[in-house]
Amino acid sequence: MMLAARTGLFFLSLFSWCIWLNRKVGIKAEQTPVAAACGMSVVIYFAALLNVIFPVQSALYAAGPVLAALCIKKERGKAIRPFMTLGFVVFGLIILWTLLLERGRLIDGHDNLAHWAIMAKRIMTDGQLPNTANLSVEYVDYPPATALWITLVCRAVGFSDGSMVFAQSALSVFCLMAFAPLCRKKWYGAVAVAGYGLYM
Repeated sequence: MMLAARTGLFFLSLFSWCIWLNRKVGIKAEQTPVAAACGMSVVIYFAALLNVIFPVQSALYAAGPVLAALCIKKERGKAIRPFMTLGFVVFGLIILWTLLLERGRLIDGHDNLAHWAIMAKRIMTDGQLPNTANLSVEYVDYPPATALWITLVCRAVGFSDGSMVFAQSALSVFCLMAFAPLCRKKWYGAVAVAGYGLYM
């Protein structure tokens, strides 16, 4: 129950950012989840350079609902209408299914996800980006955006291997969702995205 509540609050904040990006930046509704995730990761990266990761994460959680509330107050139902579609219902169900699927999962073995998970663990523990002194983290010169996204999710929903895998899986779902406008225009685009989703 606590996991569901914390996850719900996190996605409320994320959805709030989606509303703001759609109404004020003009990004298509289906592309706002990945835009929000990437945008917040970039902001956290700059915060990490100043060693203020956690305060900036907290500010991002809070700022989304405030900005969305301003949009809704000004535009009322028009602000959320682009998100009231069958596609977003399916999107929500997939995220819920992913959460249930990854709950309690352990990261075993050493692959690309394990690499990002190790970096995310160090960030959660130290509150800063790893450097060459962190021998457990390989390839510290790689862009750490995925690891920063994972820490953003895990700080909200709770830190565990399952939460980290869920964060990574959710990001993949966001990327697939961004192809929705293409799928409406080109049937073969929909087939390609559906095939990739099944493969994933």
